[in-house]
Amino acid sequence: DSYKVGAKPVLKMTIENISAVPCTRDVGPKANSLEITSGGYHVWSSDDCGASDQSKILTLKPGKKVGTSIEWNGRVTIKGCPTKGTPAKPGRYQVTAKNLKAKSPAASFSLTK
Repeated sequence: DSYKVGAKPVLKMTIENISAVPCTRDVGPKANSLEITSGGYHVWSSDDCGASDQSKILTLKPGKKVGTSIEWNGRVTIKGCPTKGTPAKPGRYQVTAKNLKAKSPAASFSLTK
């Protein structure tokens, strides 16, 4: 995917039960996070500016998927958000999703002028 600098990309993650038995999982924002990096450096995380403490415990049947999405404001942030962050620059970025200890492979996207 490609977005213009200043756009607010909607980042999506899907949590799926890939086992053969039902499992109970926290799929709420407390357990989930998305992180954007570029060249191995932290750019933004959904947990940087006020991580949520909301859980959402579900029992997922085998093959069941639950999706969620978060809008990225296109700014570079650090934990605690001491500033509003500077706008991200054009370039290649990677986003990874985490649910508790499970982590997705990185998905690439770019920002263009």
